[in-house]
Amino acid sequence: MLESLQPGCTYHYQVSAKTSTGTVRSALASFSTPDDEDTSLRFSLLGDSGGGSAVQYRLAEQIRLTASDLVMHTGDMVYPSLVPELVDLRYYSIYGPHMRSVPYYVATGNHDLDRGRSMPSELFHRPTNDTSAAEHAAARTFPESYYTVRHGPAQFFVLLAPFFNQYALTENNPQHLWLKKVLRASTSPWKFIVLHHPIRTSSLHRFDDYNRNLKRDADELRDLLMPLMKEHGVQMIFSGHDHVYERFQPVDGTVNIITAGGGGSLYPLREYDVLSARFLSQYHFVHVDIEGLTCRVDAIDDAGHVFDSFVMQRDVVSVSSHASVWHSPLVEEGGAGDADGNLLNQRFDFNGAPLVASMGRYSHAGTVRVHNDADHLYLGFESLALPDDGAVILFMGQANTQHVDGATGLAFLDHLEFEDWQPQLIGVLGDEFADGTYPAFDRSRSGFMGPQGVFHAGETLTPVQGTRIQQYNLSPQAYTPSLKNTHLSEQNANFVEIAIPWESVPAWNPNEPLRL
Repeated sequence: MLESLQPGCTYHYQVSAKTSTGTVRSALASFSTPDDEDTSLRFSLLGDSGGGSAVQYRLAEQIRLTASDLVMHTGDMVYPSLVPELVDLRYYSIYGPHMRSVPYYVATGNHDLDRGRSMPSELFHRPTNDTSAAEHAAARTFPESYYTVRHGPAQFFVLLAPFFNQYALTENNPQHLWLKKVLRASTSPWKFIVLHHPIRTSSLHRFDDYNRNLKRDADELRDLLMPLMKEHGVQMIFSGHDHVYERFQPVDGTVNIITAGGGGSLYPLREYDVLSARFLSQYHFVHVDIEGLTCRVDAIDDAGHVFDSFVMQRDVVSVSSHASVWHSPLVEEGGAGDADGNLLNQRFDFNGAPLVASMGRYSHAGTVRVHNDADHLYLGFESLALPDDGAVILFMGQANTQHVDGATGLAFLDHLEFEDWQPQLIGVLGDEFADGTYPAFDRSRSGFMGPQGVFHAGETLTPVQGTRIQQYNLSPQAYTPSLKNTHLSEQNANFVEIAIPWESVPAWNPNEPLRL
């Protein structure tokens, strides 16, 4: 253990050993210490990796290329079981070169306990908790079984959650009491929980009940953790176990992500979860980039391609000016080209800095980019996360433009007031089958929910003539064996593109500020 290290410093080191023929020295290496005053952080997460496959090596190289400050592993480090004779071959030989400069923190998975509860503590050096020795002995846990670590602006809470017949996190057991204590004491602006067992899943472990109490294990874990995450402002929870990538809509402001495609055999969809926003049976890792109040999350495959992403804003977004980009993105005409509401190969080609929405309790409007050319105003939404009965309501207008007072055409917004302006256009968005403007629209999972499209504000909603709209799930929109089960039984768009002709809103002056 190195002591007296200073925060925010880079240290260079070399390891040497004496042998019968002389002294052997390693190459010179370095590492950097975190500083709690930092406002930026880059880290990666992976899980269920340890088969020693070629894809595991490719993912390890992609993680190295991200220049992460640390790496988190959601468990199941070695297959088929964590044992001394395999840990070098299937873990340290793969990640060891990166670990010379970057810390790796691991959660314990069910395969990590197959050959004994002490194996993770014997084979990995991890931080420890302050639970008493007597409590650990009674619970058959160890000081390294669960722990917390602060790195710059983020604090990580790494929990023990394998199969429930191996160990169950229950109400007011030592780990639960410890978690409540350390969450209460945390002053970090960003808080993340990392564990092996998911709190929600659409894959093979969805119906597990390993402690045989007639309640799904995922539901049991979720009911225990969600109140704590809500109370203490935990932004994200990362898990493994089901060998897929899955991102869920926010619940009480917390986003749940399964990242378990680190190298083990991939799992299929079992039953679509009603809150699933993205499901992919895909080898991958997750990369998180924090800059101040903003956090970007990317899911990256073994070739380095980003196949899912979203941006989270930690606090309420303040009103600010934003310059439109002179650009003419492609917004296709026509409706859905397949049974899932999308057009093959359509692509989100908006660029420039986005406006980031505040995270809602149960939804997220993602980011929006604003472009224009001589003929059109373009709006591009990315990383929407909507429930099946939800929509994005978009209000657009200019302060000095004539409007209809108090008449939005949407009955559920009758009591909405605007401080010093009124919108001239209203958009209702979010359904991937609504590639156009429809005053009445049915969503197959939730029934009638009102209009979709862009309308003139008024006592009745009048479509804005010439407006083109595309709502879809992937960019580029693709259909491959790994994506074929991506969006079964849901139709919530992740991307929305809008092109509004200036001539359809003659009262607008393109040289004056537009309010969104």
